[in-house]
Amino acid sequence: MKKIITIYTCIIFSVLIVKGQNYDVTGSIADSSDLELLSGATITLTQKENPTIKYFSTSNNNGTFKIEAIEKGSYNLIISYIGYQAKEINISILKDDINLKEVFLAPKASLLPEIQVAGETIAVLQKGDTTQYNANSYKTKPDATAEELLEKMPGMFKKDGKIQAQGEDVKKVLVDGQPFFGDDPNSALKNIPSEIIEKIEVFDQESEQSKFTGFDDGNTMKTINIITKKEFKNGTFGNGYLGYGYDNKYSAGGAVNRFNNDQRITILAQSNNINQQNFSTEDLAGVVSSSGNSKGRRGGRPNGGGRPGSVSTGGDINDFLIGEQDGLTSTNAFGINYSDKFGEKTNLTASYFFNNSKNESEIILRQQFFSSNNNGQEYYEAENSDSENINHRMNLKLEYNINDNNSILITPKLTLQSNNGSSNLLGETTLIDSILNNTISNFKSNVNAFYFSNSILWRHKFDKRGRTFSIDLSQYIKNNYAESYLDARNSYYSSLEFDTINQNANLEQYEQSYSVNFAYTEPIGRNASLLISYNPLYSTNNSDKKTYDYDFVQNDYNIIDTALSNITESYYTAHKIGAGVRIRKGKSMFMVNAFYELANLNTNQILPENSDITKKYGNILPMAMWRYRISQSKNIRIFYRSNTLAPSVIQLQEVVDNSNPVQLSIGNSNLDQEYHHNLFIKYSATNSSKNSMFFAMLSGSFKNSYIANNTTIAYNQTITPEGIVLESGTQLTRLQNLDGYYSIRAFATYGKPISKIKSNLNLNILANFSQIPGIINDGLNIVNTPTFGLGAVLSSNISEKIDFTFGSTSSINYTFNSLNTVQNSKYFNQTTNAKLYYNFFNNFTFRTEIVHQYYNELTSNANTNYFLWNISIGSKLFKNKRGELLLTIYDILNQNTSINRISTETYIQDSESMVLNRYVMLTFRYRFIKVWI
Repeated sequence: MKKIITIYTCIIFSVLIVKGQNYDVTGSIADSSDLELLSGATITLTQKENPTIKYFSTSNNNGTFKIEAIEKGSYNLIISYIGYQAKEINISILKDDINLKEVFLAPKASLLPEIQVAGETIAVLQKGDTTQYNANSYKTKPDATAEELLEKMPGMFKKDGKIQAQGEDVKKVLVDGQPFFGDDPNSALKNIPSEIIEKIEVFDQESEQSKFTGFDDGNTMKTINIITKKEFKNGTFGNGYLGYGYDNKYSAGGAVNRFNNDQRITILAQSNNINQQNFSTEDLAGVVSSSGNSKGRRGGRPNGGGRPGSVSTGGDINDFLIGEQDGLTSTNAFGINYSDKFGEKTNLTASYFFNNSKNESEIILRQQFFSSNNNGQEYYEAENSDSENINHRMNLKLEYNINDNNSILITPKLTLQSNNGSSNLLGETTLIDSILNNTISNFKSNVNAFYFSNSILWRHKFDKRGRTFSIDLSQYIKNNYAESYLDARNSYYSSLEFDTINQNANLEQYEQSYSVNFAYTEPIGRNASLLISYNPLYSTNNSDKKTYDYDFVQNDYNIIDTALSNITESYYTAHKIGAGVRIRKGKSMFMVNAFYELANLNTNQILPENSDITKKYGNILPMAMWRYRISQSKNIRIFYRSNTLAPSVIQLQEVVDNSNPVQLSIGNSNLDQEYHHNLFIKYSATNSSKNSMFFAMLSGSFKNSYIANNTTIAYNQTITPEGIVLESGTQLTRLQNLDGYYSIRAFATYGKPISKIKSNLNLNILANFSQIPGIINDGLNIVNTPTFGLGAVLSSNISEKIDFTFGSTSSINYTFNSLNTVQNSKYFNQTTNAKLYYNFFNNFTFRTEIVHQYYNELTSNANTNYFLWNISIGSKLFKNKRGELLLTIYDILNQNTSINRISTETYIQDSESMVLNRYVMLTFRYRFIKVWI
């Protein structure tokens, strides 16, 4: 309690040292002839006494602008816009904010030549914590998507099928500030045409309550806002395509967008068997992996979950979004997105998405273990699987402004998933040249998952500026049901024994959580605010797993196996109370919060034996942020946050998972919660005169009581403390809390145009380091995995007739483990690609893409040096050239391969997956646009 009083005293005392004063300049820009608001106007504010002090801004989609944190003094304000006469205004900032209201610009009598107009364009601009790109500054081919446009912009990269902005995965995409198909970025980036885009904004979006209070809670996600051109705000546009090829390969789909001012309707459809997905699907049941095979067959750490009280399914919901899979996948998908504004008070956005995918996969993997007394032990596995996955996803966002002081925001989400799959597996464990055991198994499963979440946020602003009160009520409900059949034959060569398994398992999991967050803010002087918050929550997490052996007499699964059955109920309650202060001083903003969290976790096991474990936790959770605006185009942000993560019911269940009979896993009912420390340092700078951008980030994470793997690898027949018999080479992984986990990541990127060759250059460098503790045969193993990487992308900015991109990324990866240094390893990975689009003789198009993949020092026998080469030739059709007939050859060299390496605290794994190889397809495509005023 003394610590808490000391922290709060420091917070209140810090308010007393606030000095300095800063002001804002706001206004709106409009056309003097027709009074139409102008978005994208450039505003420059220069201090007369010291002209080196400049502030920049641009008008947003509504024609308004805001320049913040300006010191006292006399200034010269210049507003410019392409095709209009610039306006100059002298202003003096003495003791109040300046509101210019409406500023009218007169159209020029005649436009300047094109090259001069282009010279006025600012390609990239820093507006506070938001980086804004001018889409017109980046030339793309006529049928380019938003994703292809982003790849040309500085700081943007595509990695593993996902767009990264400033070194982080983009988790959300907005269109004119409104959600687009929920939290699925692929739906927007792969379907919205680049020709309708005016600007791209990149920022870290805070939670709705954080945006209202002004206190960042750390729950941010990298977000892109697509601002559309004003001529496309009223019209219908889209595309359609139909293709068929060799070996019955087919692809069909399209998108229709109807924009009528605030009313927006988008319909998407897709059907193909060539592994294409213009969307992501949610894997709430945990049964789909990026390699297309079922999860959970290879033992290891049981599936974990997030803080039971948090409104999630075990972490960020985007962690459950699955992109394109390896193997052969056929997809059918349909989606509709609707947004509208009703009057001045109501905004509505809703979406529905359906997808059905069938996947056929083959995977071969090899694991090398770090055990000192089993030096040289390896595990080999070959698995083929078939699965069908069905998803329904619904999102809604309803915002109602009751009056000037009150508003309410409701954001429900519903997801339904079903998955049916089967797999055949051959696994073999060897020690040097001796076979220790093998398993041959067949596994079938039927999984259904239901997820519903909702947030109701009420916001109230008092008449006193800065005084607010808000309540956020959140809940989620998740229900999974799974039925599986396992038929396996296991041979153990050292004991010359074998056993068979023929069993049926039924699993039902039910989770629900309810939480309320009360937040009150109070201004203290002009530059400081105080936050007081209280967050109670309650959650339950129940799991019922029953496993039955086959009764050959009754010809039924009716013999319950208590060693493989478990019923566990988990109850979690927490109360978190805190206070914080935010101080603005000149170009600096400082925020510090301190919370005290009192939590109670009760785990009640009913089967196989009754037990009741109660754990109580009391933690102080500090949080701090400092942001300094070095200039209008440069800023630095430092953020520290601490949080706790309680074990999930799956991790607490002391029931054996024998889906892979030679790699078993079991939970631990005595697990404690993890305590996390997270630090982020971000620096960004743009140079509008050179259209260049630099971004650097350093992040670190440290975890106390990390939930790690404790693995027993049997050298001879072994009986574990749980009474489980392990034959030679068989392993059992249980969970245990260990200290010593941390990870560090450094990333930097620089982008600028190369005017001599009319191209844009993007460079990036990264360094990752992680330390993961684990236990192998009672010995502590510390695994360190440093990684260093470089990347470069050169993309054309010439015209719509020629478009090229050359890129290369290289990384070197090390694995050091303390238990068996003989098995330390490193490998080198390089991906180089080249894309070219050329429109020749006006009516013909040529496209080609070559990807070279190189791996070095992998244990896999896969082709580690291969090319993937695609080529297509097309002809433009119709007078408007919006139709096209394309002949495409995919993987012309027939070398496509998918290989991967992962390192854990127990083993190194190399894997090879089946992929789509060469095919030929003839496709007809058509783009349509109809706009009206």
